[in-house]
Amino acid sequence: MDRTTGIFVDGIGAGAAPSGILTELQGRIFALLYLQPNPLSLEEIAAEMQQSKSNISTTMRGLVEWQLVRMRAFFATLDAGISAFAQGESITGRSFQKVPALPRVPPAN
Repeated sequence: MDRTTGIFVDGIGAGAAPSGILTELQGRIFALLYLQPNPLSLEEIAAEMQQSKSNISTTMRGLVEWQLVRMRAFFATLDAGISAFAQGESITGRSFQKVPALPRVPPAN
C-alpha cells in the first residue's frame, strides 16, 4: 500500500484500539476496505495487512457481526459504518437502518 494509505489505515487502527468496539487490526482492515474502489478478496486483504489468511478471516468475523462489512466472495465496507465511526458515534443497528442492500451478483461459472 502507498504511504498515504498506510498512514490513514494505521491511524484508523490506532483510533479503533482504545474505542473498545474494534481491535486495532479490525480498524486497519476497515480503513483499507473503505479506501478501495472495489471489494477485496481475503487473499488481497491478508497481503496488504501482512497477516495470515486465517488471522484475517477470524478478524473479519467481528466486522461482519458489527455489520461494518458484508461478506460475499469479497469484502466491502458500508459507508454508514465509517461515517458513524469517524463522527465518534456509537455503532448501533440504528447506524445502518438506511443503508441500501448490496446488489446481488450471480455466482461465476
